This record gives sequence, structure tokens and C-alpha cells, in this order.
Amino acid sequence: MAAPASGQVLSPERDLPEPAQLPSAEAPAPETREGGFKFTPSFTFAYQYDDNLYATDSDTVSDTVLRARLNGTLESQWQRHALKLEAGTTISRYMDFSSEDTEDYWLNLSGRRDLSPRSNLFGGVSVERAHEARGTAESFGGDEPTLYDKRRINLGLRTASGANGLTLAGSVVEYDYRNTPAGGGILFNDDRDRVHSTFGVRASHDYNPRWTLFAQATSDLRDYDLRFDDALYQRDSSGYRVSVGARFAEAQRLQAEFMVGYLSQDYDDPRFDTVSAADYKASLRWFLSRSSHLSVNLDQSLEETTLPGSPGYLYRKLSGSWSQRFTDRLFGKFSAAFATADYRQVALEDDYYDLGAGLSHVLAKGILLNLDYRHLQRDSSQPGEDFSRNQYTLSISGRF
Repeated sequence: MAAPASGQVLSPERDLPEPAQLPSAEAPAPETREGGFKFTPSFTFAYQYDDNLYATDSDTVSDTVLRARLNGTLESQWQRHALKLEAGTTISRYMDFSSEDTEDYWLNLSGRRDLSPRSNLFGGVSVERAHEARGTAESFGGDEPTLYDKRRINLGLRTASGANGLTLAGSVVEYDYRNTPAGGGILFNDDRDRVHSTFGVRASHDYNPRWTLFAQATSDLRDYDLRFDDALYQRDSSGYRVSVGARFAEAQRLQAEFMVGYLSQDYDDPRFDTVSAADYKASLRWFLSRSSHLSVNLDQSLEETTLPGSPGYLYRKLSGSWSQRFTDRLFGKFSAAFATADYRQVALEDDYYDLGAGLSHVLAKGILLNLDYRHLQRDSSQPGEDFSRNQYTLSISGRF
């Protein structure tokens, strides 16, 4: 089965507070670039209690975990061109169930070469070691979390003339899953290894200073390392996405983008129907005042699975967050998300709920003390797959 979708609602390890993410009424002023590089380290140390560690419907167990996230960013300060290197790790240690211990890490290199004031080449490479969190759409009951490596490379060209712009871009992402011990045997994951390649073009037009209109088309190729999965299905597929949309900006206080279109994916296995569906995405970032910030996102994507009889699932997600400054030192954040995993050609649909609230207190410049609560829930059409989960987290975070 597939890795969790990017930004998946249920990913219990992703809720560590980002250091010093405080509401502001205005977008940051552009930095004066004088040359050289700027290094920005950040950290989060957290203590978390989880009342349903394995995200099960019954026979739940609880545990506490100590988690540390360390991150460093090295970014150029040049007048032209740009280069950015980011590396980090998240280490988790459980008090009672040490089989859940994980060490994730990532390394990202990205850059931009300016060809002219309105044209540039951009690209990046990244490597990541991650694990599937319990309770996500494609996680299974192994004796320990399933580990996977993700490697990505992307390259593109962006150019503009007058009010018109054109972007050409492509990416290749490789997923490599580890087999996982399960009940004295092995949970076979090699049939999930694959390469996901995309290439797209976007044409845009600045209708006025606030509105930009665009149209885009993207190819989608998914190539598995093994010809057949362990249930003898062929998972290779090819498809495309076409859409139109608009972007709106109001004096850096309000930014919105939406698009709507059509997606189609055709599978090599003759038992799988072509998946065709609406393709849509929307986002809103709104600084309501100097102390309040609202963010809303809507998205649908077609995700991979090795569930027998299903070519994949449509993953629909609506999420939002509200950040509020109560005093100069006290901040709050509230979040809510709802998602549906709708598996094609089988009678399976999972609904996910993710609710959170937190308070942050400024201890010193760039240093926060955080208290967070999170409720995770799945309602499944398959009996015995529901769960409810609560997490309480105390952490300290900082950015320098």
C-alpha cells in the first residue's frame, strides 16, 4: 500500500509545533541580501501522552513518548540566484513500547538561477527516511512501524513577458519500502516500491494587480519495481491532469488560489477501470488583524494502494487553522481537518477527523513553551477499523 499522502490528515508525529510560528498582520519584509549565507537552526523537544498508541478499535494501549526534532537551514543571501540547504531529524523514544521507536531524517537542496529579471531555472533534490504513522490510510499492523525511503528530484523553467507567464516543470520521486516484522512473519512491502514521474506546463496571465488567471496540464506516470504485487495485480499506470484557476492577492494580507479540472489514470491491469474524477484544489491565507491569522485548504488527490481489487483511492481533504495572539507572550492555535479515503472498485471508504488546540508562551526571544491537545478519529465502512485517539503534548521549541 502507498505512503501517506502529502499533508495527510492523520499523521500523529507531524504535530510538533514549528518554532516561533507566530501570527503577524503583514508578510515579512524582503531581506536585504548582501551576499554570503544565513544559517538558521531550530529545535523542538516534546513529551507526549497517547491514549491509543496503535490506533485500534478495541484493546487500546497507551504510552508516553519523548520526541526531539532538530533542523538547520543554510540559505544564500545573494542579490541574484538562490541556494538553500536544509537538513533535520526527528527521533522518538517510547517509554513502554520501544518497538515504536523511530529515527526519521531529511536532506533537501534547492536552488534558482536567474537568467534575466523575469526568467529563471529552478530545481532541487531531496532524500528522506520516514515511517508510516499508525492509523494513516495505508498503515498496517506490523510489529513495528513501516520504514520507507523517499528520493526526489525536480527541475523547471519559469519565464514571463508583460502580463503573461509560462512555467515548465517536471519531477521524479522514488519510494523504497522496508519489509516489516509481523506476528513472527514478514509484512511484504517490496511490491510497493515505485517511481512517480510528472511533467507539466502552466500558462498564466496577470489580469490586474490582484488577479492572476492560469491554465495547466500535467502528465502522471507511476512505475512499480515489481511487475506484479503479492496479490498478482499490475500496479503500473499513466494519466494526466488538466485544470484552470486563479490566484488573488490583496496587499499581502489576503492570498487565495483555486483551481478546478479533470484527472484520469489508466492502469496496466485489465481488471482495473480507468479512474476519472474532478481535480480541484483551493487555499486561503488571511491576516484578519495584527493578532489573527486564518488558513484554509481544500484538496483532492489520487493515491496508491495494494488493496486487492482496488487500483487506488481518491483522497479528499478540507483543513483549516486559526492562530491568535492573546498577549505579547501568549498565543493560541486551533485546527480542524476532515478527510475521506474513497477506494475505487471496492466497498471501502474511510472518514478521518483531526481536531487540535494549543497554547504557546514566549519564554525568550525565539523560544516557546507549548501545550497542545489533539483528537484523531477514523470512521470506516469496514467493521473493526474505527478508532478514536487523543494526544497531549508538552514541548519547548526555538528558532535562532
